[in-house]
Parts: sequence; C-alpha cells; structure tokens
Amino acid sequence: MSDQPPAEVDDDDFYDDDGDPLLVFELADGVGNYLVVGSGEWSGLSLGQISADVRVRLHLTPRGIVITGVAVLALGDPSDPWPLAATDLREVPLTQLQALLDHPRWGSAVRDAMRHATYGGSDMSPGEGSGADGVAWGERQVPAPPRNYVIAGTNHPSRPPWFYDDVAAAWTAARASGAKNPAAVLAEANGVPITTIHRWVRVARERGVLAPSSRSSPRQTEASLDPR
Repeated sequence: MSDQPPAEVDDDDFYDDDGDPLLVFELADGVGNYLVVGSGEWSGLSLGQISADVRVRLHLTPRGIVITGVAVLALGDPSDPWPLAATDLREVPLTQLQALLDHPRWGSAVRDAMRHATYGGSDMSPGEGSGADGVAWGERQVPAPPRNYVIAGTNHPSRPPWFYDDVAAAWTAARASGAKNPAAVLAEANGVPITTIHRWVRVARERGVLAPSSRSSPRQTEASLDPR
C-alpha cells in the first residue's frame, strides 16, 4: 500500500504538436483495440480480433459518456460482403470501452476529443461515413491507461483530496483488463477486504469522480457538444 499521491499524467499524451486533442485512443495496453472519435455522435472501433467495421454511438452527459448504440458491418464489396459470425458480435469490447470512458483522466480526454471532432474529425455514421480503419489516424495515438491497481493513500488517517480519483483510476483499469471481479483484484493489490473496495467505489461514485453504475437515460440529461 502506498501513501504517495498518484503520478501526474503527461498531458502531452493527449494532444498533438499543435495543441489539439488526439482522436485515437488505445483501449487497453497490448490488446490492439482502438477508439477513433468521429465528427458526430458515431465513432469507430479498430479491433484486432475481428474482421468487421464496428461503429459505436457515444452520448455525452454531465456525469460521463454513455454508449447508446453499436453497429457491426460486414467488410468487403457491398455487392459481395464478407459474412459476419456470431462470435464477431461477442468480441466487440464494450466493457473495455466503457472502462476507458469512465476513467477520470482518459474519460475527460475523450470528452475533449468529442468536442474537437465536431469540426476536426471524420463522419463515421453507419451507411454514410468511413469506419475506424478508413480514416487517417496521424502519427500518434493516446496510450491506454496504465494497469495500476494500487490505490495511493490507503494508510492516511484521513483520505487525501486525490484519494477517490485514484480509486476510480484503479477500478476502471481493472475493468479494462477484463477482470470479472474488479473488487477482488483491487482488494488483493491493496491488502484490504473486498467490502472496503466496494465502499470506496461507492463514495467515488457519490463524489462524481466515477460514473454511476446505473446511468440515467440520455433523454433525461443532455450536454452540448458545441465547441464554442
């Protein structure tokens, strides 16, 4: 267990040389899956494990980003497309993507990218625009959040101001790794009971640094993507 504050994230990882937000995000380290933010509500997923054109509809709310639609399209000539397999649908990493969107720092960067993409991105609407592999990525992509499950400050008599940000970062990192029981992963890494992890996560949600597990309908809460 550590009493040191979390290391500062290098902001250069999120912006290009002109200071504009990067639009391509690695979902998890070493997996080969990427989110490519589109100019509208639709973005693309470049996935190493399936041969399909995958688009996701992202909705920006005051409490975070929610996934409201998925389109899995066959590749190849439209007159003779490759067939989709049932396994292709199961391989779309929605849990991994949502973990990235829920991460305190990476989620904020995706929000910035969504706003910037309204005038600097590519149309990825199904049936209209290009998929993730059909647009120019540029030379740099945002790296995946580090797989660090150790929560700093667990030995402090009172919780430091950054403590619950670190809880949220560790929780989303465990979810992005594919852990079936992220609470157990964090409990083992930090030497505390699983019930303690659940309590910390609940407080992180209450404080708004971690998105709620049960989200409101997009019809109930709206946020503008207007870049002005």
